[in-house]
Amino acid sequence: MIKIDKLTIVRNWILDRLESGEVSGHGRLPTTREIAAATGISLLIVQSAVESLSNEGTLVKVSRHGVYVHPDWRERILQRSVFLFNPLYELPFRKELQALLAD
Repeated sequence: MIKIDKLTIVRNWILDRLESGEVSGHGRLPTTREIAAATGISLLIVQSAVESLSNEGTLVKVSRHGVYVHPDWRERILQRSVFLFNPLYELPFRKELQALLAD
């Protein structure tokens, strides 16, 4: 069984809200305190999750106004959500995928 760290749990919680339409493009995300209360995870970890999603372009932080969903958030590649492994055989598209991820 794979154990998921708390940062990933919070990131997934936020992304689930986006996928379900609960928070839409340009929509305002709940505050970090509200997310911490909803998930039962510390404020510091929630802030780290929001920061990581912001760095990846999914969220936009506006000083003193909150955190908003980037309008084209669905077009982003989430770095922490893509995993590569070394398969027993060479996948035909592996090099192209690695080049895309490097960009």
